[in-house]
Amino acid sequence: MPDDEEYFNLFLHLETWEAPDYIKEVFSYKFGGYDYQNRPIWMVKLGGRPVKDILDRGEGDLLERYLWQFAHWGAKSIVARPLEENPSRRVVVLVDALQVSSLVSYMNGSTLGFLIRMVRKYRVVSKFLLGLGVGINISKVGTLIVNLLKPLARKNLKKIELYTYDNTSWEPRLQEVFGRKKIPDFEGTNRGFYRVVLKSD
Repeated sequence: MPDDEEYFNLFLHLETWEAPDYIKEVFSYKFGGYDYQNRPIWMVKLGGRPVKDILDRGEGDLLERYLWQFAHWGAKSIVARPLEENPSRRVVVLVDALQVSSLVSYMNGSTLGFLIRMVRKYRVVSKFLLGLGVGINISKVGTLIVNLLKPLARKNLKKIELYTYDNTSWEPRLQEVFGRKKIPDFEGTNRGFYRVVLKSD
């Protein structure tokens, strides 16, 4: 069981660590503001680099650390608002898969194995953090992958809504989430919060 110092060191590491650019090419994320329920919104853009490329390099641990850092920033955005303003203590995650050339690239043993491990490993974390997930520009293959993971994710996937490439279906939903007509761009990596850096004497 990690002690307090180990948790503190992990916290500081996730505050300052920057993933290599090729990891960010798998997906990028940014803070998008707060929804109508005062829940923080995180916008994820899936990139063109297949997960398999990272796994073939033997750097699945870096990709996992990047995922863990995403959860870290999500948790920070929750506690940035008082309990009275966000009583659910949950985040909203929006995912845009438009840039993914083919979600078929996810349909291989190593990638599916990695996804299954991540879902199993972080099921409890996502249970406490995720209030709503919305995926847009999702292909039939993407829907199939989500359905494959459903038995592992259990109730978590009941919080997820998937929309195809038809923007007339997902635009109104995102406008509802943001509480306004203008939807922010998914591009960028703005975290929206200060970093904690421990300075040495």
